[in-house]
Parts: sequence; structure tokens; C-alpha cells
Amino acid sequence: MNVYIFTAGQFDLYRTSQATDNLFKTTGSSGSFSITVSTPGTYYVVFDHAANNNAQDVQITYLRDGWNPIFLGTGVALIAAGIALGILGNKQRRKQEAPRKATDVVMFDQPKS
Repeated sequence: MNVYIFTAGQFDLYRTSQATDNLFKTTGSSGSFSITVSTPGTYYVVFDHAANNNAQDVQITYLRDGWNPIFLGTGVALIAAGIALGILGNKQRRKQEAPRKATDVVMFDQPKS
């Protein structure tokens, strides 16, 4: 199986069976690859079985703009939950504390010079 990464223009040429360049190409029956695309745009990942018509399982994991939206959303949700639990715990602690009395405060006179 061949794996290609094309820009939109390259993909249009590939789709119509015209000769074209590609941003990335690898060949093999298994493995992984990594590519960094530095400019914004539309990109196409193509898995080409060529003459091999056997079915294959393919799993894709990608990072967009250097971050994974699932991890970011989970992290933000956990931080918000931690802040909310901290505020709630602090309120509960204050409710259970006995109110301070004037006799609980010790006052000292300032030394005379």
C-alpha cells in the first residue's frame, strides 16, 4: 500500500491520473509516519492499494495546528471542575468553622520608646 499526502491542486491531478508531485509518500504493509505541514490549507491523505485488492484496516491519528482538540477540551474541563470543587470545599470549610469572638483576638500594646 502507498500512502500519499497531497495539496488540493496535487490531489486534483492525482485523481484524474495525471503526473503530480506529493508532499509525502511512503510504501509498506504496516507502520507509521509523521509529517508536519507548515502552511494552512486543504490536504488529502490517500491510501492507494494499487493492484492489491485485499482489504486492510487503517487507523489514523492526527494533530491539527499542533494540538489535539479532544485532549485540550478534556484538560480545560478538568481544570474548571478542580476550580469549582476548590471553591465549594472552601465554602463548606468556612461554614463549619466557629465564628471568631472578640476574646479570641490578642492585642499587644506597642512598646514605648
